[in-house]
Amino acid sequence: MTLRVDVMGNHWSESILFLHGLTGSRRTWDSNFRTLADHYRLVFIDLLGFGDSRKPDSQYSVEEHLMEIEETLLSLGVDRTHVVGYSMGSVLALALARRRPELVGKIVLIAFPCFGDSVEARRVVLGSSGFNRWMATESWPARLACRIMCRFRPAASIVAPAFFRDLPPTVVSDALQHTWESYSRSLRRVLLEGRSRELLVTVRHPILIAQGNRDQVAPIGNIRAAWPETAGAFLLELDGDHGIVFTESDEIARRIGAFLLD
Repeated sequence: MTLRVDVMGNHWSESILFLHGLTGSRRTWDSNFRTLADHYRLVFIDLLGFGDSRKPDSQYSVEEHLMEIEETLLSLGVDRTHVVGYSMGSVLALALARRRPELVGKIVLIAFPCFGDSVEARRVVLGSSGFNRWMATESWPARLACRIMCRFRPAASIVAPAFFRDLPPTVVSDALQHTWESYSRSLRRVLLEGRSRELLVTVRHPILIAQGNRDQVAPIGNIRAAWPETAGAFLLELDGDHGIVFTESDEIARRIGAFLLD
């Protein structure tokens, strides 16, 4: 098996693949999502370069991420699955559906970053906070900061949750489980250069999009602008920001269950 994975539920049930966001891991998905194991086989993975998966010095392109995902599904005997993706994971969910349409059933996108091109993506994502803008550069201070965090990862994993009390401690700790290469290259090649709007309007699978109305990283206005060109998509607007996968997990998990049964 190429990626670290947790599997829950009956082996013979329909599968749901969960793809986390940038700096996340399989621990992104809390107990509300895991209750879906009552009716489905759940597959939670750590994407290449994140969580407990291996972290090679590679390109971290969309194609490389998809290859690792496909090989992991193959090793589990999964030949068809629904896919739930959060942020960067939602871009990969659509890319997987376009690359392997026969492999994917229904798709759920959470906090989907919908951008027409890399120029727009850079303007919005990098402009959402000073930290995002700084860490996305190739400057030596950004590289040094990441190296220092990696060097003192065990201590930082203990201390960091105290400074981000609005997030689950496991999520904050997971944000330290990557390398400069896996972070910066995935950011650039998947989020900034992934042509997410094109994916949304070309994939013809049934799609549910859960989007926060105060999301500055993935503005809901971009989803609405692309809506006339989508097919078979439903929009769930929630009161929240880019962290709705944590703050609104109960509602999102409930809607996922209803969407998959419809």
